[in-house]
Amino acid sequence: MLSERREERYCCNSSPLVLASLAGDVEGARRLLLGGADVNHLDNNDVSSLVCASAVGHVEVTKLLLDYGANVHRVPEKSGASALFYASQNGHVDVARLLLEHGADVNKKDRDGVSPLFAAAENVHVGVVRLLLEEKYGADVNFSTKHGATPLYISCQNGGDLAPAVARLLLERGADVDKAEKHGATPLYITCQNNFPAVAQLLLEEYGADINRSANNGATPIHIACENGHISIARLLIERGADLDRGDALQSPPLYLASQNGHAEVVRLLLDHGASVFRVTNFNLSSLFIASQNGHASVARVLIDYGADVYQADFRGASPLFIASHNGHSKVAGLLVVRGGADVHQTDDAGSTPLFVACQNGRSTVARLLLKHGADVHQARNDGTTPLCVASCNGHLSIVDLLCSSASGADVNRANDAGIAPLYAASSNGHLALVRYLVAHGADLRRATARGDTSRRVARRRGHLDVVAALSLLEIIGASGGSDIIVSRQEPWRTSGLCPRCCIRRRRRR
Repeated sequence: MLSERREERYCCNSSPLVLASLAGDVEGARRLLLGGADVNHLDNNDVSSLVCASAVGHVEVTKLLLDYGANVHRVPEKSGASALFYASQNGHVDVARLLLEHGADVNKKDRDGVSPLFAAAENVHVGVVRLLLEEKYGADVNFSTKHGATPLYISCQNGGDLAPAVARLLLERGADVDKAEKHGATPLYITCQNNFPAVAQLLLEEYGADINRSANNGATPIHIACENGHISIARLLIERGADLDRGDALQSPPLYLASQNGHAEVVRLLLDHGASVFRVTNFNLSSLFIASQNGHASVARVLIDYGADVYQADFRGASPLFIASHNGHSKVAGLLVVRGGADVHQTDDAGSTPLFVACQNGRSTVARLLLKHGADVHQARNDGTTPLCVASCNGHLSIVDLLCSSASGADVNRANDAGIAPLYAASSNGHLALVRYLVAHGADLRRATARGDTSRRVARRRGHLDVVAALSLLEIIGASGGSDIIVSRQEPWRTSGLCPRCCIRRRRRR
């Protein structure tokens, strides 16, 4: 807020006249002036008595100072803000009138390039705005700051109960209803962004604001309203003919932005008024895709019910089900499969299935759902990597157990094109519990990769000594004819001095 930026801190270094002016002490100020106090003196805080009296709204003190020759044009060096600026900013109509009658410059800017009218409009001071716009004073209604914002723009941005009155005053005096700030945002755009329906209605219905004027990012008022879920504003814009399928700089239509942010009622409103459910962005992202990515189940349900394509993939070939599975949004994944009929086997460009990415990221709830609806545990990526292998690589024991326990039973020894099997992947990353599990379920301890590397070697190379020890012992036991080996969860030989063989339990075959 300007009021915060302009705040002056007064201390014991202030002059007596400044202190009297701040306190509204007319007689005290008069005595000081009669005693020779300099009415235009700037004290150690870089402020004059007139600026102080004007800022706090002491009319009689202001009049006294002006009668004694206070200079209405003298400003603090640091802020550059005049007495009229402060009076306007703080809504002191009578003080502002006095200053104007004594020749104050109505368009004098402060060091930030802000005029008194802008300050009054920003703080929604209707009376001051009306005064400054009087013909005899002639404030520049289309003045803009260094950021390109006009008084109309700032009044629309800040809103409030009195914002329509301020906006109307400015527009009646010739404010440009479509003048944009440096980012291309018009008064209507910022009104829609900040959800002020009364101001938007005024701009549209009485002053003909351009409803489809876009900002520098290509977004129009309907884009920003839908993005922020402002349904009343969106309804108003739709009724006034806003283009519902126009894309922004990334070709994102309003429906996409509403879906992205989970605004289900806005999504329904747009679809009810003819927005296309099939529009995609520059990256081939559909509204259903982005809703699925962000886990907005209520939005996904609406889009599916309105016929959204559950197979529409993005630029990498990822489907809505793929991205929902990747991010662990089980409710959305369920909707896509059950309500939308999505294909659980549809792959991206790398050949990854929804089950694969769910296993990769440890999304056990999603993986269970996909398996329930027929996902193939054996369907590998283009490089031959299976869901079991990637789950083992990333240490997701619950996923590994789910895959191995499934009806079709994942193959613990299936390797990818580089010869990497689940046991090698788990050993490589030091997942000891997984190593134990895989061996217990029949993983081949001596299986080597295409380069001849084994699980034990890669574990040693990467410093996973607990895995190396476990694999070494298991190889010894396996070589001696042991079967159905179950490795203890502890390595007591590390601290107890027990023989490593005593820490291996064998099940005898009956």
